[in-house]
Amino acid sequence: MPVPIIPASHNEHFIKNLKWEGKDVRLYLSECLIIQVRKSSKTWLVRRRIDGKASITTIGKHPDMSLKRARIESAKITTAATISAVTVEQLVIKYMDEVAHRR
Repeated sequence: MPVPIIPASHNEHFIKNLKWEGKDVRLYLSECLIIQVRKSSKTWLVRRRIDGKASITTIGKHPDMSLKRARIESAKITTAATISAVTVEQLVIKYMDEVAHRR
């Protein structure tokens, strides 16, 4: 089931005013950036896929880490995961299929 993503128009003020309402909640600010609201804290999480499996990483707590900084860190983590997901073997196979076999 798709998770609803909060509109990008929400800003630091919106995050600051989030309150715990009797149960823990995860609000998706993008496909990968999540803020988890608990009774005692607000935590930034990054969701990504590694080898087809979902992985969630904690990157910091609000207000120690702002929304802007959380977005930057989230982008770094998801970009690094995408880059590192390609192995040398996969690159060699791709090269052989696309270049070497044409000759």
